[in-house]
Amino acid sequence: MRLFKIYIRFFLRRIMLLLYLLFFVALYFILDLEHFNVFWGKIANPFYDFFSAQSRFFYVIIIIIIFAFTTTIVEIILAIVFSKLQDKRIKRTSRIDSDINSRIFQHLYDTNDIDADIYYIQEHKRLYTSDYPQLIFINRLRRISLLTKGNVNAHCIRLFHLLNSEDLIRTYLKSPNLRHKLLAIRVIGDFRLKVFLPELKKLIRHKKAIIASEAMYAYVKTETNTDFLFLMERNKTISKLDMFNFYQIAKNYKQINYKALITSSLPSISALGLHFAAMHNVTSVKAEIFKRINHIDPLVSHEAQSAYLEMIEDYDAAILLNRFNAFDHENQLKILNLLGDYLDNPLVLSMFSNIIEQFGYELKTAAMQILMQHNISATLKFRNHSNPMIQKAYNELTDF
Repeated sequence: MRLFKIYIRFFLRRIMLLLYLLFFVALYFILDLEHFNVFWGKIANPFYDFFSAQSRFFYVIIIIIIFAFTTTIVEIILAIVFSKLQDKRIKRTSRIDSDINSRIFQHLYDTNDIDADIYYIQEHKRLYTSDYPQLIFINRLRRISLLTKGNVNAHCIRLFHLLNSEDLIRTYLKSPNLRHKLLAIRVIGDFRLKVFLPELKKLIRHKKAIIASEAMYAYVKTETNTDFLFLMERNKTISKLDMFNFYQIAKNYKQINYKALITSSLPSISALGLHFAAMHNVTSVKAEIFKRINHIDPLVSHEAQSAYLEMIEDYDAAILLNRFNAFDHENQLKILNLLGDYLDNPLVLSMFSNIIEQFGYELKTAAMQILMQHNISATLKFRNHSNPMIQKAYNELTDF
């Protein structure tokens, strides 16, 4: 019944528009009839002589004028009625919002006893029986739980579960209204309601990107043992915002299928797998990471290079020396910092000299600064260099 009412409200404007159109069609077909047929018989049309005497063109013009006039009057009346109803609704919702906010903060501050929580929830349900206050209450709990930790966070979660609001959330999850559906998905994710995991898996494939994105985020938050293979099954690219959200959530996840994600044909998913592997230092996929440091997609290559540098070992120094040009600018700076401790090696020292001689100004300066920190005598040869860019970098670094 609750879902039926939501659908009625959602389609009300469409129904009104359809009635407008039907009214116009009815006027067109009946005003030039001699009699109106009704259930109990026929009624004479008092306007028959006037309308039947008009040409078809003027008849249509008159119908349009009648339609415009009547719909304008109806819209004015509806606007006045809805305006008054809206004013009453705003006052009522404002009072409800204020009351719920004050009562919930007072309760969270005053007590943390489960019996008191049960009584508080019973009192809340007695005061508010409609959906709107329940949704406001749930959303306030959700927001407070996101901003807090420890006892307050646990208290919010306990109050939410005492509400037993699964039916309400399931209804709004099925609502055609976008904001209803998004609120339900966020509540499921933030309170980690595993009972809704099947529904979330379906919504992951939703045609609307915003719903699919929120569903993925909620699913990963709720299913802490996920291997992220649902991204492979979905077989669609993911946004950078989705990737960032997954980075934050998956810091302590242990079941990720790194290799499957890294070898995905979709660059965004492959980049996600590379970032996960670097974050968790999964050296078992280092070979797959190395294959992608020159990937055609810049996002994949950057993540592969960053992941490879996170897992660097002594024997990788030769690779860094030989493949320095394959890395992007950000990771080249990382390599310089990593190799700074090995400047006693002639090959590394030669590499730094070549960078100072041949590369762009930022890399020249970075290499010279590291060289100056570890081997100042090797830096002196650049003091009076013929290249003005090198001399400028030297002067800037030695200008005390």
